Amino acid sequence: QEVRWVMNKIQNGLSKESKSVFWRWYFLGGAGWNYEKMQGLGYFYSMLPMIKKQKDEEDRKNLAKTELQFFNTNNTMAPIIMGVDCALQDETGADASDTIAALKTGMMGPLAGIGDTLFHVIPSTIIGSIASYMALEGSSGVGALDILWPSAPVLHEEFFMPWAIGKALRL
Repeated sequence: QEVRWVMNKIQNGLSKESKSVFWRWYFLGGAGWNYEKMQGLGYFYSMLPMIKKQKDEEDRKNLAKTELQFFNTNNTMAPIIMGVDCALQDETGADASDTIAALKTGMMGPLAGIGDTLFHVIPSTIIGSIASYMALEGSSGVGALDILWPSAPVLHEEFFMPWAIGKALRL
C-alpha cells in the first residue's frame, strides 16, 4: 500500500514530456532495432519530446546526436537510464550532453545483466521447473505455460518503478 502511494506521488510529479518518453519506449523502443546502433534509434525516438523542449536549434541538434549513439540494454531496465537522462535534461538542458553519453554508456551494461537475470533467466528457470514437474505427473496443459508465461500481463506499477528510480537518482 505504501509503495503504491509513493509511486502515485512520483508519477504525478513527472512532466508531460517525461510520461511521453516512457510510453514511446514502452510501445516502440525496440521498433528501430538495427545491427549498427541496436536500440539507439528507439532510444532517440523515445527521448524526442525532451529534445524538442530545448529552445535553441543547436542544442536540439547536439542532443539528437547524443541520443542517437549506440544503446543496448534490457528493455525493462532502460527506463532507469531514461529517467536519469530526463532529469539531467530538465535541470541542465543541452549542457549535459557529455554526461548523458557517459551515463548511457556506463549504465546500459550493468542494467542489462541485472534485467536479463531478473526478467528472463530466473522466471524461465522457475516456470521450466514447474512445467517439468507437471509433465512428470502427466499433466497435459504443460505446453500452455511456455506460451502464456511470456505474454502474462504485467502491472502498470512494475513498468513505472524503474522509471521512478531513474528520476529519483538525479545526479
